[in-house]
Amino acid sequence: RRILENQLIGEDYHIQIADDGMAALDMLKQNKPDLVLLDLMMPKMSGLDVLTHIRKAHSVGDMPVIILTAKNQASDLVACFAAGANDFLMKPFSQAELLARIKNHLEISKVHGAYSRFIPADFLELLGRDSIVDVRLGDQILKEMSVLFLDIREFTKISEKMSPEENFNFLNSYYATVNPIIQRNNGFIDKYIGDAVMALFANRTDDALLTACELIRQLEEYNNKRKTEFQKPINIGIGIHFGPLMLGTLGNEQRMEGTVISESVNLASRLESVTKTFSVNIVASHDTLLLASNQSQFLFRSLGRIRPAGFSKSLNIVEVFNSDNRHLRDLKLKTLSRHESTLKSFQLRNWDAAIDGWKSILDENPADKVAALYLDRAVRNKQSPPGDDWDGTFELRSR
Repeated sequence: RRILENQLIGEDYHIQIADDGMAALDMLKQNKPDLVLLDLMMPKMSGLDVLTHIRKAHSVGDMPVIILTAKNQASDLVACFAAGANDFLMKPFSQAELLARIKNHLEISKVHGAYSRFIPADFLELLGRDSIVDVRLGDQILKEMSVLFLDIREFTKISEKMSPEENFNFLNSYYATVNPIIQRNNGFIDKYIGDAVMALFANRTDDALLTACELIRQLEEYNNKRKTEFQKPINIGIGIHFGPLMLGTLGNEQRMEGTVISESVNLASRLESVTKTFSVNIVASHDTLLLASNQSQFLFRSLGRIRPAGFSKSLNIVEVFNSDNRHLRDLKLKTLSRHESTLKSFQLRNWDAAIDGWKSILDENPADKVAALYLDRAVRNKQSPPGDDWDGTFELRSR
């Protein structure tokens, strides 16, 4: 180990040494190295066991592992590659050969890291691929996931006052605060769409809902920083829907990209747009909330049934208001039961009860834009009732 250390330090590599397999795994939890040199015969834990543990957390492209061993049986070689080794060198080996292989695998790893900035490692994992070089045109998988759309409101007005460089700097500064929150909650960003973000969550719907709440809370901190720089605060809207989607690759052999295709993606995007209609921060489909493993951690109220643009069927949606300021949150909680009963009256065509209910809520909470919107619609419906086939859907209108 000392000879190896001296050789590598002489080539300007920074070296960390573990005396056994357990120590190596503890070290890996603290610091992620660019490359691992691993023996097979070690105290406390074999090299193969260490390699197996490494591959549970890091892919072949993410953390290269070169096996250095005196074992020279073909079965040893096969076992190492089967466990996820990138390379295999038998002792004794020349310094020149070792340095050449280290350099080669570090370069490959850098390329993998560069590609992962464009195609997330989580996307590759869902496709069952260890590295970008393994991806093939037409790779695809059907999976149920939560889709989150985030959009910066009135971005066109904001961008008109900035140069192209300022636009990019602004978006990148905000997205730098968004990505860590999504990753912390077991999601990944699939696409940046100008001033919008699409993120996917493969596990619980709780993850997407918690992310949305945290993003709204974090926005206050971000806007406080903008104020210190004499810049106007920004607002965002977030839509969330859970459902089946197809992840895969589209294009041709010369140019392809990873993408997601499904009705669920379109619905999540439409729900983000609905936040503008109802003047709320977070809108989720009711089914998404029902699938949460711990619904009690979310504060929510129904927004009724809507028919998103481009969809023939209507669906129930909810507002999640955990991250509203304390005063507004308390008022929404105080009027919550009245809100739900008034909404029921509206859907049952009891216009007078709905009008009285919404007025009562607005008397207590004049800032409740949902109550104001429904009050206006209830008055209109009383004057010009919808047809007999009306199912209680709040029909969205262009603004």
